[in-house]
Amino acid sequence: MPWSSIAGATPLNAARGSPPNVSPPRDAAALEAREAAALATREARRERVEQVCRELGAALGFQSDSIRNQAEHVEALWESFLARHGGNPVSALRDLAAQLLRTQRDWFEKVWQPLTSEVWQDAPLKDVCLYLLIWGELGNLRFCPEFACYLFAAARSSSRQNRTEVGGNLFVRRVVRPVFEVVLSETFTPGDPPKFKYGKAPAPANACNYDDWNELFWDPLRLKRCLVMKDRGANAYISRPKRLHDICQGRPWDIWGGLGEVDWERTLRNRKSHREPHTILPLLVGCYRIFLLHTFCFVTLLLAWYSDPTYGEWPQRCALGLVAPCWMWIYSVGFQALTPALAWRNRFKKLLKLVFLDSLPFASYALVLSTYYGWYELPSVDIIILGDTWTLNPSFECQLVLHFFLSTMVLLLALAPRAQNLYRWKFFPSLSECRSPATAAFWLCTVALKIGIDVFGVKHLDQALGNAAALHAGRGASWTRFSLFAVHSFLLVAPAALVCFASLPLASNVVVSFVGAARGIRVLGGWKLFWYRRGIGLTRTPPSTCERVLQLPRGERPARETLPAEGRRGLGAMQWWSRMSDRELKAFVSIWNVMIYELREKDLLSDQEMQQLTIESAEAARRGPPNVPRLLDPMNVFRLTSVLPQNKEARRRVVTFARSLQMQPLPAATVRTMPGLTVLIPHYSETILFSMNELFTNMGSAELLRYLVSYYCDEFSNFKERVCDAMGMNEDQDEEALGRFDGFQKFEDPLCKWASLRMQTLWRTVEGVCRAYARALLNLSEQQDQALSRTEREALVSSKFQVVVAMQRYALFADPTKSTYDIAQIAAVEAMLQAFGQWLSIAYIDEEQTPEGKRYYSCLIDASCPMRPGAMTPHRSWGQQGGGMRVPKFSIELPGYPILGHGKSDNQNCAVVFTRGEILQMIDANQEAYFESALFLPLALKEFESTRGGRRPGILGFREHIFSAVGSLGRLAADSEFAFGTLIQRTMDWPLDARLHYGHPDMMDKLQMLQQGGVSKATRGLNLSEDVFAGMDLTLRGGWTAYREYFHVGKGRDMGFMSVLSFFGKVSMGNGEQALTRQWM
Repeated sequence: MPWSSIAGATPLNAARGSPPNVSPPRDAAALEAREAAALATREARRERVEQVCRELGAALGFQSDSIRNQAEHVEALWESFLARHGGNPVSALRDLAAQLLRTQRDWFEKVWQPLTSEVWQDAPLKDVCLYLLIWGELGNLRFCPEFACYLFAAARSSSRQNRTEVGGNLFVRRVVRPVFEVVLSETFTPGDPPKFKYGKAPAPANACNYDDWNELFWDPLRLKRCLVMKDRGANAYISRPKRLHDICQGRPWDIWGGLGEVDWERTLRNRKSHREPHTILPLLVGCYRIFLLHTFCFVTLLLAWYSDPTYGEWPQRCALGLVAPCWMWIYSVGFQALTPALAWRNRFKKLLKLVFLDSLPFASYALVLSTYYGWYELPSVDIIILGDTWTLNPSFECQLVLHFFLSTMVLLLALAPRAQNLYRWKFFPSLSECRSPATAAFWLCTVALKIGIDVFGVKHLDQALGNAAALHAGRGASWTRFSLFAVHSFLLVAPAALVCFASLPLASNVVVSFVGAARGIRVLGGWKLFWYRRGIGLTRTPPSTCERVLQLPRGERPARETLPAEGRRGLGAMQWWSRMSDRELKAFVSIWNVMIYELREKDLLSDQEMQQLTIESAEAARRGPPNVPRLLDPMNVFRLTSVLPQNKEARRRVVTFARSLQMQPLPAATVRTMPGLTVLIPHYSETILFSMNELFTNMGSAELLRYLVSYYCDEFSNFKERVCDAMGMNEDQDEEALGRFDGFQKFEDPLCKWASLRMQTLWRTVEGVCRAYARALLNLSEQQDQALSRTEREALVSSKFQVVVAMQRYALFADPTKSTYDIAQIAAVEAMLQAFGQWLSIAYIDEEQTPEGKRYYSCLIDASCPMRPGAMTPHRSWGQQGGGMRVPKFSIELPGYPILGHGKSDNQNCAVVFTRGEILQMIDANQEAYFESALFLPLALKEFESTRGGRRPGILGFREHIFSAVGSLGRLAADSEFAFGTLIQRTMDWPLDARLHYGHPDMMDKLQMLQQGGVSKATRGLNLSEDVFAGMDLTLRGGWTAYREYFHVGKGRDMGFMSVLSFFGKVSMGNGEQALTRQWM
């Protein structure tokens, strides 16, 4: 029956019929061989992907730009997997589908199949294309991953049956936009742009968010009951609404067409599953075990040290058994208040357990008190057993044993692991449980140290309480005396209890320091670490580079017998140039010279230092000193400090590269087999590139430029030397021009870039990532695949590497018709595209006024995009020549206003659809990359091939080098970040296995991130620290993370007092908001 006859409206799909027949089984091996032969070339695979995407788009109403975008996306992912499957396209596609649709298959089996009785049928290419096409047009609803699963299942059933083409943009307008309008109206009022209803205050506890709506799709019974249809009759508010799945019973292919007639207002309104009140209650409920253990430990120590016969010993000791019941009451009552979606049968069971099991120690304690004080004495009971009469006389000792048993039972039940799915929903992501003995040993040491600290504090508390008891004992027995003693005791116990609760972080920090340092010494090469800090040991760099980074075969190395006598023993045995093959030596010389050139290009070396460190050729290096730099000469092993570069940053980079080569373990990988990588850089209002207006005033050089010249005086001297050599000038002429604008016009571009590379600018980030990563991959590919031409190497690297800048405000400052037009900003963007256009793309949010209202688009431009008609090419000068926007390569309509959160997560969400890599690296706009560190890039990506429990790591973390250690506050921020990025994260990775995601430069498995709602969360207020939720959701969904230190990037931190204070305030507020979320539950 067609949907139009059921719902009385135009369906998304016009034709319906019976479900498709299943073809008979065939010879799988022969079929796979024929399919692999048909898809042997990249052109054939591209054509197949485009054909499938066009068919799905025509049948389901996707946008044309979205179809082209996702066709490129699927092709890039397929090629990325193909590199690791020996060139078998069928096997690679099957693996891609298994990785991308893992959650979808699980959800299909637990939710969709009970709803529709439909069975999963494999169609890898069609399923991958369909999933990404739906995901690509959801906009903000991508934060609801199981909603995407529902749409995918409905579209999959419909596409197998429907063969009728529908109009474009129908999916986003008929399905996505009605849902988004309900989401928007929950906390925003209509406007241009919409305004948050509650101003700066947080949203109320009952306001629904993405997680609440997403959890609606976790249970088939709840979903079937909630999806109701629009009632257009006269009795729309009286009659019972029809349900979508009741109407489409037995016809799952009709569900897709009915989505446009669902009453999403009734379906999604008041579907709160977890309340987030801004009180202490969520913290107490989510962490009740921690508070229970702290309280139990404190009371135990207090009773062990303090005993006063005046108030009775047994009542005090037996009160210890009430700690667990009290906390179970707090937890149970709080959990009931925070979970409105909990089923009544489960709610009733928990209340019964609370009243009749967790409260038993209260009854036994009352019995002990009544017997101890003689208030009531239990009578004896006669029991007849097998004709004999037994008299039970419950003594005080029996009552104590009973109370001890009941209290211990409740304590163990309170500390026992809870069932994760307390809602009893069919689909519920499960937490991976991988605990090692090392984890238990860590916490045993931490708790032992904590107890030792608490014993010292409670011992002094005992003396104070004894003095207080003696003070009040001589005033007679009265309620007044008792009240004064209670107040006095509370004032003494409360601070001690707070200290007891705070002792665990102190103890854990102490243990983390020792564990992190020990693990760092082991991973960083053992005791060799201390040698590399002074440059000693750099002579191992050449052979280690060839073996561990370049992955070159040993080849024909000179035999030991052919070496001269002095080269077989002592320091002569360390003469690497005589022990390496010709290919190894040539490869190392090439990589080393590129690294030295890159340091000179950044003005970290002078021309003289560059000449001293550069190796002329492999043939010259084979002859040994003086053709080998003294830095790599084993004869200077104890005098390397005198030949290291004078610049501290250059010295650090050389030593760090040599030290990273010795880290254990390092995986083996090549550029050809590494997965595709996309670097995603969110940008809002950060400085892109300094202009001359910012560096000069009418009176001469600005204060900023004078400060940079004075602080980086050696680098500025190297800069003048480099620029003057390039322009054929001497340094005296350059000194005369300093301070005069007219003399510096010819140096405008180099000077602006030099200043930008020493501040926290987007240019520094993009230049570092594009130039360092691309240059490293090209050089690695040149040495690993020597048969490739330069064009083939560039094509290979282009297919493996992409940089996307999520520039949220590009449409505002690039449009000459708007008041926010900024010629300096658009000129800086064009400079980036001109310099790094081979790797760089820019995603932004555009808007258009239509008769139906304002429409929003997610757009992408790159260097190949032409300028819009009438726009002039921007030019970085003091002139008034204008510039405009480029014509976007892709323009995908969004369901509505996209910035509903704090901005960054929504900005990333709009740009992630344009990423092509299988792996995402999240980089902030105040970071930079280094060439020598980028040489380890294929090795880092190889880490994603390791598995645990059948899953590869979802997040791979690295450390950061803080380059903004300027001033006391800057050094403080740098030192704290260094400690967190080394000692703490090492320990969180092992033995705790609890590292999540703390920002950048972490790499993420994009396929896993898509299935959990994205790389961050975007609920305003709750997700203030948006990044950490990626790690929390990954762990809660059974994933895991890893941490490595051989790869790193640079990072800028706050250097001013107010900016540092603002940063720590944001972190503190974010931590407080995290405590309210369901992830803590």
